[in-house]
Amino acid sequence: MTRAMKKLRDQKEREQNKRRRAALDYPDDDSASTSADPESCNTSVEVVGKRGDKRKVAAADGGRNSKRRRTDTEDREHQERNRHDDNTSSSSEEIQSLVDNDSASNPAEPESCNTSVEVVGKRGDKRKVAAAEEGRNSKRRRTDAEDREHQERNGQDDNTSSSSEEIQSLVDSDSASNPAEPESCNTSVEVVGKRGDKRKVAAAEEGRIRRKEQTRKNQQKKNKEAFETKYEELDFISGGGCGSVYAGFRRADDLPVAIKHILNEMILITHDDEEGNVISIEVAIMQKLAESEGPSAHVTLLDWYQLEKELVLVMERPMPAEDFHDYLRELGGCIKEDEAKIILRQLVDAALDLESKNIFHRDIKLENILIETSSDVPRVRIIDFGLSCFDERKETYPDFCGTLLTPEFYCETGFKAGPTTVYQIGAVLYNALHKKEFFDTIKFASRAQFLPRRISKRTSSRCA
Repeated sequence: MTRAMKKLRDQKEREQNKRRRAALDYPDDDSASTSADPESCNTSVEVVGKRGDKRKVAAADGGRNSKRRRTDTEDREHQERNRHDDNTSSSSEEIQSLVDNDSASNPAEPESCNTSVEVVGKRGDKRKVAAAEEGRNSKRRRTDAEDREHQERNGQDDNTSSSSEEIQSLVDSDSASNPAEPESCNTSVEVVGKRGDKRKVAAAEEGRIRRKEQTRKNQQKKNKEAFETKYEELDFISGGGCGSVYAGFRRADDLPVAIKHILNEMILITHDDEEGNVISIEVAIMQKLAESEGPSAHVTLLDWYQLEKELVLVMERPMPAEDFHDYLRELGGCIKEDEAKIILRQLVDAALDLESKNIFHRDIKLENILIETSSDVPRVRIIDFGLSCFDERKETYPDFCGTLLTPEFYCETGFKAGPTTVYQIGAVLYNALHKKEFFDTIKFASRAQFLPRRISKRTSSRCA
């Protein structure tokens, strides 16, 4: 309400109050109407008339005083309302419009109406002003909360901006089907739309993960059926910390094979192939070794199957053959010097072949060397690449992988492929020539172990 309207209203109320006060100071009509009777009337009658006039005058004075007190009270209330209206004169256009609409719908009463009617209207305006102010504050609080939620959702949307094309297409289609509302719409409409987009993105992502998991399970089921159809598994051959090996054959041509089962949790090292799939490092390395032509110093990988709980490798199985540890045990714990030279030369050639292909075996030992005895000269085959890695950068490795601890482990200087491989081959030679004692790094470093003095410095003609 503007100040000009307040002044006009105050002036009108003052004029009404003046007229009411002037009306209270009326002449004593009762006294005039009770003039002295003729002398013939009894004196007692006049006394009674005067008493009645006295009561009427007293009643009129009491009513007049009561009206004055009520008028003064209304004036004080009116002044208080005026002060409150002055404090709220800077309200927003929304409050001003509400008050103006109320004033237009409740015009001023005629001068003959009682002031209490206007007081009631004032109180109604006051309540409406307070309600409008409270509504405006509530809207501001709600808008601020929605803005904060919107910012948080924008941050989360930024984190999921790299989602797949499927999710992005869903969001785009939803945005196309739900165009922006006009400016007059509440912000909550946009917030609801954002929430709907977020739910759709999450649902699409969850659905993609479920479909991928279901596809993986279906593929694993097909892999198991393909493995059982193609190969027959027989007796147990050997086992270690990373897997168990069984004998078997290929059904199509009865080719002898070795079937290795590795639990998924025992696959310690993985590799990303060209298609972005995560596979065992043993599979990756054996696939690369299979690309080489001619005789090889390693067994060939024929097939591999990723099942639900394990990885199955199918490799060639040389016949007859056994690991170097069992081979030495059958010969009494050690071999002759000439035979050791033949085996050592083949082992060094195999290590050089791996180095040329940037492969670091990391666990060369008696149990990982297969001796093929189908001819007069033993043939060396390296197996078990489960701890191997690709060494294209010829780097130094801080973490040790393998069985035999090298001096670098105790010196904490890191490991390189070349020195580590040479040290492990030397330990294999020592174990091949000693019947009762195995090589130990600590004893060797403390000069408590030596190669036997009987070893000839002459190169054998069979390994020349």
